[in-house]
Amino acid sequence: MNVFEEISSWSADEFVRRTPGLTLAKDGKTCECPVCGKGKGGDGLHARYDPKYGKVYWKCFGSCGRYMSNIELAKEIFGLNNCNDKAELAKRLSAEYGLPDDFSSSGKKSARATVDNRQEKSEPKNYEASGFYERCRANVAKFLDEHGGSYRGLTRATFKKYGLGIAKDFPAGGVKADTLIMPYDDYHFAARKLVEVAGSSKLTRHGQGAGLFVAKSIENASVIYIFEGELDALSAAQVTSNENIGIVATGGASAWRKVIPALEEKFADAERKPSVMSAFDNDTKSKENPGKVNSEKLVAALKAAGYPAVSCFFNNDDEPKVDANDLLQRDADELRDWLRGFYYENSEELSNQRTEFEKAALERAKIENEAALAKVGIKQADLAKYFTDKFIGDLELSAKYSRRETGFKNLDTAQIFLPGVYVLGGKPATGKTTFAWQMLNQLANKGETCIYCSYEMSQLELFMKSAAREVYKRNSATKLTNAKIRRGWWRDDSDFADVVEKLKSSTASLKVLEVTNASAAELIEVLNKMTGGKSATIVIDYLQIIPAKDTKSTVKEKVDEAMLRFKNFQRETNSTLIILSSFNRQNYNDNAQANLGFSAFKESGAIEYSADVLWGLVHDVPHGSKIETVRLIKLQCLKNRNGSPYECQFSYDAAHDYFDAGAKLFEDFTDARAESRDNFKKYIR
Repeated sequence: MNVFEEISSWSADEFVRRTPGLTLAKDGKTCECPVCGKGKGGDGLHARYDPKYGKVYWKCFGSCGRYMSNIELAKEIFGLNNCNDKAELAKRLSAEYGLPDDFSSSGKKSARATVDNRQEKSEPKNYEASGFYERCRANVAKFLDEHGGSYRGLTRATFKKYGLGIAKDFPAGGVKADTLIMPYDDYHFAARKLVEVAGSSKLTRHGQGAGLFVAKSIENASVIYIFEGELDALSAAQVTSNENIGIVATGGASAWRKVIPALEEKFADAERKPSVMSAFDNDTKSKENPGKVNSEKLVAALKAAGYPAVSCFFNNDDEPKVDANDLLQRDADELRDWLRGFYYENSEELSNQRTEFEKAALERAKIENEAALAKVGIKQADLAKYFTDKFIGDLELSAKYSRRETGFKNLDTAQIFLPGVYVLGGKPATGKTTFAWQMLNQLANKGETCIYCSYEMSQLELFMKSAAREVYKRNSATKLTNAKIRRGWWRDDSDFADVVEKLKSSTASLKVLEVTNASAAELIEVLNKMTGGKSATIVIDYLQIIPAKDTKSTVKEKVDEAMLRFKNFQRETNSTLIILSSFNRQNYNDNAQANLGFSAFKESGAIEYSADVLWGLVHDVPHGSKIETVRLIKLQCLKNRNGSPYECQFSYDAAHDYFDAGAKLFEDFTDARAESRDNFKKYIR
């Protein structure tokens, strides 16, 4: 391996360790960029392993944004960017890193092994090491014989169980020495020199992307101990015989982030997640104390992921550092007692955490279930919870509506005007629009938020009805009718001028929406924005002419969809919807009017079932027609979800757009239906 291959193969940690002037920041990831100088605030160089090229690359998140390999970064650090001769560059890099200069002597093949992308793409990073492990394991028996049967308290059984080996003259970090090899898997291992070697790190880790050390131990674990170092994990595992206890190592305090993915791979869908104890080192001599700091980060992350977790240390903050391997060498029973103590001393805390997690999980499941139900238009209520949380409040709300007044005394006597869907039907000339518009005016004057959605009439036509009605109520002898207002007779009418001035200063919350081609869903979206999702009293005029976005829908399908959408909107906002509907033509005759039924409503399926109250306006005298100036109108309630069906009688002055619920007409005629049309016309004129 020439100098370029050697430097390119180094991990980020090894590159930092061997490059003078380049040090990792406290977060263990960031270095100061030699190009732009950034890196003290997390915005400098970050290292990552690129599997495409099989090596480490450095990305600057500072002002320069450079993306560099180990070789390119080394050239920046040592000022070798202008060195274009590869042999000279190899010589200079070899000198800086203390490596043998074998580039020129490696022949033409090595001369082609430059740092360009072609070489990097073909160069694998993690080598399959199973054969290397076998050779190392062959050295174990002799090594342990020479060391009294164990090494740092680790027995022959532990060496065998975890596949440990001894490598002779292992060249880690460019310095050869006898080394303990601790495999993670066939591609990753930790190498610990058996003796101190000047100028060389005692512990190195080989292979990018290693998981947890002895990760298999967590598969069936209900309790997991997590250590920093491999020797500590091996020491704890040696004194623990319970199969329900998992013991792993991260391979360094800064590698704590690999714990959550490893656990989630096994326990993400588990009904009961294991308890976790972080047993990182409490290095009291270190100012930063990375073991304690990172242990706290790990515990916080574990809790966030739903794992009961605590930090455990073998020494207090005012005592020298002690780790699991230290205790093993001193007394295996003492280490065993420490591990048991960690669990029993924290068992109550772990149990409390688990209880809180389970409560939170139940609450999350409930919220997710409610969201899923709401998505398809379903609400659920628990019996005890509803009576505890909502029943009395809902009753009080209902009682509040018992005092609600529509402005029609006979109607208020017949039923409580609760929030719901009211469908008002009638044949032409029965005054559906006038009745609904007058009721809405009266409710708005009592302080309710009211909206009239008109698919047929203009704003002028509706507000002209209000003006004509108010003029008539002010002066019943007025000759100013709706028709005369249209012709301009209002100009010299003092009553009209007074009414207009009064309406100008009205504080009633009454809005008119002129609607053209909005579907039911689009209209509801507008209404939600106007009301902020709060309750309102809304008239929709009228049902059968609301367009559907699906042009292939039949009239019945269109009406059914609109009714279901309006009913859902009404329940969600606790609003009052009055929806106007036309009658079938076969219900225009007197006999059908006298025997009004559900079938009178066009496409009556969804109308009949979705409406809380179903009203029909019919002439209350035989042969009643639109040519009569004043008409007797009967409001028949065919369906009342919160009471019994009923009838209310009105006189309808079409000329002045006025429905009167208390006319003297009904005192004189106890049975108006028995009077002939001619006699009735004479009376009202």
